[in-house]
Amino acid sequence: MEPRCNYQKQDEFFDFFAANDDEQASLRRKFFLEKHKEPWLSESALEDYQALFMSIYGINI
Repeated sequence: MEPRCNYQKQDEFFDFFAANDDEQASLRRKFFLEKHKEPWLSESALEDYQALFMSIYGINI
């Protein structure tokens, strides 16, 4: 795998934890979640998943 691809995946991962007031990261995070979510997952379930994931890793934004 190319190093550039690794950097892109790393950026997507960091965007997931970016502060909500980081407008660019928020847009990339929303795009990433839309791209990878399960079709049956509702918007509120997606937000719950994000909150749970962040609490597991002790991330407060």
